[in-house]
Amino acid sequence: MNKTIIGLLTIIWIITIFSFSLEPAEVSRQKSQRIRVQVNKVIAQNTVIAHKSPIQLKNVHIRKLAHVMEYTVLGVLLTLLFIGAVKQKAAVVLTVGTVVACIDESIQHFVPGRGPRFTDVLLDALGVLIGICCVRVYLAMSKKVRWEEG
Repeated sequence: MNKTIIGLLTIIWIITIFSFSLEPAEVSRQKSQRIRVQVNKVIAQNTVIAHKSPIQLKNVHIRKLAHVMEYTVLGVLLTLLFIGAVKQKAAVVLTVGTVVACIDESIQHFVPGRGPRFTDVLLDALGVLIGICCVRVYLAMSKKVRWEEG
C-alpha cells in the first residue's frame, strides 16, 4: 500500500482518537454503556454455564478495551508507515504511539469530567505493541506462504 495513503490514514486515526478524548465524560459514559449492554447481550446469548449467570462486563471494561483496540489499530498503521523507512522500527513505533497516548491523555485534562490517567497510557502502549506484533506475524506468515508456494 502507498505510504502516502498509510500516512493519511494514520493522521485520520490519530484525529479520531483525539476526538474521542474531547467528548465530555457524560457523553463518553453513555457510549460505553450502550456498547456494554450490547456486548453483554451477545455474551448472555452465547454462554452456556449451568446454574451460573454469564459474565457481565462493566463500563470500565469496555473503556479499557477501547483503549487497547484504538491503539492496536494505531500500532498497525505506524508499523506499516515505518516499514523500510527506519531502523529499529518497533522502538520508533512504540515511542511515537506512546507520545500520541500522552498527548491524548493530556487533552482529557481540559475536558469536563475527565482527566489523564497513567494506566490508560500503559494500556495504549500495550495496544501499540499488539499492533506491531500483528503486522510482524502477518509478514512472517505471508513470507512463509510465498516460500512454500514458490
